[in-house]
Amino acid sequence: MKKIVLRIIEMVVGLLVVGISIILIVDPNCFSKNIDSFIYNITGNHVFVDANTLINKNDVIKVAKNKNYSKSIFYPYYELLNNDEKEIYDELLTEINKYNKSIKLTKLLKKDIITKIYTYLSYDHPEIFWIDNTYNVLLNENEEVFEINFKYIDTDENIDKKIKQLDIEINKIVNEAKKIELDYEKELYVHDKLSELITYGKIENQTVYDAIINKTAVCSGYSKAFQLIMMKLGIPTYYVTGYSRENHAWNLIELEDGLYNIDLTWDDQEDRIIYNYFNLSESIITIDHKRDEVSSLLPKALGTKYINSSSPMMKKNK
Repeated sequence: MKKIVLRIIEMVVGLLVVGISIILIVDPNCFSKNIDSFIYNITGNHVFVDANTLINKNDVIKVAKNKNYSKSIFYPYYELLNNDEKEIYDELLTEINKYNKSIKLTKLLKKDIITKIYTYLSYDHPEIFWIDNTYNVLLNENEEVFEINFKYIDTDENIDKKIKQLDIEINKIVNEAKKIELDYEKELYVHDKLSELITYGKIENQTVYDAIINKTAVCSGYSKAFQLIMMKLGIPTYYVTGYSRENHAWNLIELEDGLYNIDLTWDDQEDRIIYNYFNLSESIITIDHKRDEVSSLLPKALGTKYINSSSPMMKKNK
């Protein structure tokens, strides 16, 4: 009887080996695709982005024809975390998207680490606008956080309505930009569209919802709106914080040959749109923009093909 069972097992293993060999011959990349899919299902949103890969639960990204973004990172702050920190980041993101206000953590970390994780998450995900950015934590006897309590701006039902309202308006801009071939021209279109749409507002107007729906925002709202739209277009765009006369936010965008700085807030004048801070190099933007400790960890803007050579900032540096 044992011999019969062993013989059956050998036959099954043999068939599996033959099957796998055939699959690999037909499609050598099949297992890497399955692994990517598995990672996406486990972590929620964090995968390397390539053509037709899900960037989040609702959006399918088609990368522009003029470049290959295989292994390109859309969530740079997430990639700065270690594995334990990434796990908490994913937990928070999942629960926030469910509108859960009290989140019990599976790993215990110090308060300063939790603060870092939430900061990174908020920088990577401009679409999460319903947190009012005040939260408290519960600590155990070792001064480790075991629970986080958030405050949201509205009821679950109203948040759902606002998300749908925001998606409609965002997609209007995205769909128009998709008709444009080059990423640089898409960027220029969105720069101008947002500058026309948004009026500089009060300090509390800091979200993408403020910028797109209420049409009034400060620098963080401008930057998050630009970031979200460009991400939906499949163009890596990052949220940057630092100092420029006062605490400030702007963006890094990746075009064909590298990263560029862009500051929509300062380009949006009361009576006109200017391009003083459109696609500046690192050496130029640092004349009056200084990244803070968090954003200084991101790569420097070293692209050259689309540098704005007509900017007064360029002339100032000569």
